[in-house]
Amino acid sequence: MLRLLLTGGLSSVFVAWFFLLLVRLPLLTHVLPLMQPELNWMLVGERLNRGFMLYTETWDSLSPLSAGVYALVDWAVGRSATAYHLLAFLLVMFQSGYFSFSLRRHNLYNDRTHLPALLYCLCASLFYDFYTLSPVLLGLTFLLIALNALFAQLDKDSTDNEVFGVGFYVGMATLFYIPFGWFVLFVFAALLLLSALRLRKFLLLLFGFGLPLGVLLLVFYLMNAYDAVYFNWIAVFWERRTAFYTDWQTLALVSLPLGILLVMATSQLAGGNTRFINYQIRCQQAMFLWLLCALLTLFFADDFAPYVFLVFVPPTAFFGTYFFLLVRKPWMGELGFWTVLALVLLNGWGRFYLPGSPFWKDTALAVQVSEERGHVRQKRLLVIGRGMDEYRDNTPATPYLNWRLARRHFENLNSYPTVVELYGNFTQDPPDVIVDKQQVVPRLFERLPALASQYERGSDPNVYYRKSPRNAETGRRIAE
Repeated sequence: MLRLLLTGGLSSVFVAWFFLLLVRLPLLTHVLPLMQPELNWMLVGERLNRGFMLYTETWDSLSPLSAGVYALVDWAVGRSATAYHLLAFLLVMFQSGYFSFSLRRHNLYNDRTHLPALLYCLCASLFYDFYTLSPVLLGLTFLLIALNALFAQLDKDSTDNEVFGVGFYVGMATLFYIPFGWFVLFVFAALLLLSALRLRKFLLLLFGFGLPLGVLLLVFYLMNAYDAVYFNWIAVFWERRTAFYTDWQTLALVSLPLGILLVMATSQLAGGNTRFINYQIRCQQAMFLWLLCALLTLFFADDFAPYVFLVFVPPTAFFGTYFFLLVRKPWMGELGFWTVLALVLLNGWGRFYLPGSPFWKDTALAVQVSEERGHVRQKRLLVIGRGMDEYRDNTPATPYLNWRLARRHFENLNSYPTVVELYGNFTQDPPDVIVDKQQVVPRLFERLPALASQYERGSDPNVYYRKSPRNAETGRRIAE
């Protein structure tokens, strides 16, 4: 099997896609749990389709182009996890094929092979949250295009358009996932250390990177929404307000196949007669810089879940291929391949086909069905506090979708401008039900009696229900 993949032509790409289908199909036909970040992306897309603008009327740290994609999906099929999984499957197919053809085009291996496509497909299927349409997966497409252009830069003295294009594609990736902005350092370091970086190239790189970001900021500035973009998107990146959806044990299991492939490749690259030309060595060094930059993006991730490790898939597939090409004993290559495949299946299927296993603890990642508030369905809902569980069968109301951002208002009720803005947001998009996990509603109602008159406490002391219009009007007059 491995020998066929090493020597195969175009057909080996289809073999890689077959393995992708083989690994993912059992879980795609299985009812995968809805994930907290996944539900959040759906809710953002839903609000955008309802006419509420991102950042000003929908407080979330999601990057703008990713939000636009989720809005398109919601417009087409509504709140559908199946659509997310299918689109992610097609996107991984494209990325793996594009990545493999790029490496083959630039002759980065002494043998012409599409094995990188297979390793890409396997590494992109390590955990079930890799299967969804995450911002990391969306932005990775443009990073791969930038990488292809960078390889061309390292091979010859590139034209101005090519230098500009590398920066532009990194800028586009940043608009899908803001930590990818650090990859401009990766490109700069690669050109500085491995190529002739002149001042003109450096300025073109920065201009290309800044152009899509500048256009975005200009649009929001003209819409008088620059402050909202800063507080809800840029500041979150710099202040690292991270939400953790996983534990270190799960992260170790997910990263284990990636680490094994990298270690095996390093052992072959460092200890043998590799006979690489200078250009191939420069590209290997560039991919090592990618690994360093990928570690930096983990540090600035706004949602920390296993899917953030998708950024390590391209360099792992790149270096992992060297092990199978350089290994001297065929049986070692076969053993390594089937070991990696077994680890991928264990990571991807273990959570579902090994019930009760102590290895999988994803309660923080999966959306839980609330027994206490399960009766709240098909309502316009506001959740004050962490967690997206209550939104599963409800529609979000008010801009305060993300508690990390909403705290700026609800924990500053002594500020008159803040209270006025809060009242305006409630008036524009009033919730039918308020779930108060932080016990701040009593203070809010104390500051806003007109708002308090519209709600009454339910049997659950932390849940407030909106009164009927007639009762609310009577209560408002009493409050006045």
